[in-house]
Amino acid sequence: MANRILTPKDKIIVPDYVGLFDRVLEEISPFYNEEAIRETKSRYTQEYIENNLRSDSERFIGHFTGTSLDGLLIEGFDNLDGNRTVIRWVMAGKKGKGIGTDLIMDCISRAKREHKDNVALGVSLKNTLARNLYKKLGFISGGTYINNHGLLMEVMGYIF
Repeated sequence: MANRILTPKDKIIVPDYVGLFDRVLEEISPFYNEEAIRETKSRYTQEYIENNLRSDSERFIGHFTGTSLDGLLIEGFDNLDGNRTVIRWVMAGKKGKGIGTDLIMDCISRAKREHKDNVALGVSLKNTLARNLYKKLGFISGGTYINNHGLLMEVMGYIF
């Protein structure tokens, strides 16, 4: 298993990335409302990803077993609460195989190497499986908030 930051050379696998993203988004849809799912799908289209493979504000990470894409993580960056990496989405094609853990730990390692102050994410309070995974990996709760779709979310952070 290996993780790789997608670059413009990877345009050929972007449809696989979008397909995996859409499939897993459907699986987690019970934790979000219809508007949030629709908006996310309309943002992370094939065209959007292809046009942002060399972005300074977002990175697309693929998890591969051999040549098969089986997980993805989308990183963002900002300076809120320090110079930080934000995990926007992490999705595994198969649950319980360590794919999500591998992607998250890779993100944390990369953020440390890049001298970030922390890694942050927001997760639906309904998604107890994901929240428990983040806690197990060392993320701490920063409290709850209501996102722009009216969903109760928990902000979590991994502080260096």
